[in-house]
Amino acid sequence: TLEQVAAAPLDPVVRQRARHVVTEIARTSAAVSAIAAHDIEALGSIFAQSHASMRDDFAITVPDIDRLVALLHDAIGPFGGARMTGGGFGGAVVAVLETDAVPYVTAAITRSYRTPAGVPPSIMFERCAGCHGVLRKGATGKNLEPHWEKTEGGQKTEGGTLKLGTTRLENIIAYGTEGGMVNYDDILTKEEINMMARYLQHEPPVPPEFSLQDMKDSWNLIVPLEERVTKQMNKVNLNNVFAVTLRDAGKLALIDGDTHKIWKILESGYAVHISRMSASGRYVYTTGRDGLTTIIDLWPEEPMTVATVRFGSDMRSVDVSKYKGYEDKYLIGGTYWPPQYGIVDGLT
Repeated sequence: TLEQVAAAPLDPVVRQRARHVVTEIARTSAAVSAIAAHDIEALGSIFAQSHASMRDDFAITVPDIDRLVALLHDAIGPFGGARMTGGGFGGAVVAVLETDAVPYVTAAITRSYRTPAGVPPSIMFERCAGCHGVLRKGATGKNLEPHWEKTEGGQKTEGGTLKLGTTRLENIIAYGTEGGMVNYDDILTKEEINMMARYLQHEPPVPPEFSLQDMKDSWNLIVPLEERVTKQMNKVNLNNVFAVTLRDAGKLALIDGDTHKIWKILESGYAVHISRMSASGRYVYTTGRDGLTTIIDLWPEEPMTVATVRFGSDMRSVDVSKYKGYEDKYLIGGTYWPPQYGIVDGLT
């Protein structure tokens, strides 16, 4: 009993953990009764108490698990609950909820849960997805799914990250490959390399779709057409301007080709991938891997971004119409994810 725990000559940490054991036994009995009575509200409350006890008394949860449990509680509401499960420190999360609520809760967690920078999903997007694809099916880099198979010339071949195993994957990540992949042992820590090796042996999470409404919601018209200058307000030779991608900085540098001086550096999307000139020579269009596309006006005294929009979650290219009669009328962007392209007004 709790009274016996309080009276026993125990180390403070042992007493704290013993309190969890005693109360967890009581919660287990209560959970059996709640399940028998089909009382999902009572069971959800028991789950919440159990997780709080594991966090505060037994001290075996970790911040990411606590955050995920909190998000599940918010999404599920009173009709169910969530708690940590599994052995050791950390573990996994188990949730109980009504069947009809599963799609909503799944979508809510997918939308709300964001892993801190420096752990596998962030590293995957920032360092790996550019070559291996957001779904890990391979692009310029190899397929990184846990298991894959293909048939060529009537011969079936199988492979995958599970077959490679953690140690082999750690070596590949750390030291690179003869096929051209660079080494990451001077970029990632040993702990991050180990996490990535284990992460790659799990099924890749399916990223959310990016709809036309999402594009519209992301649109930011900074300077409307009617407010823009009507003639070139600087003396730079726009026929000799270099647009230089500063990929890792997420910026674009404009360089005066006549003087070789930096004219302006502007913010752009994450890992800027490409820039394109308008048919008129007035605008520069850029896009980053995060799907953010910008329109930069070269006519003001100093170049400035006049509009931005996101085409998707993972993007590579953008261009503007140059056909006679349609100059700068349409802007088209292609995304790796979702696998689609979008067409927007070329000037706004």
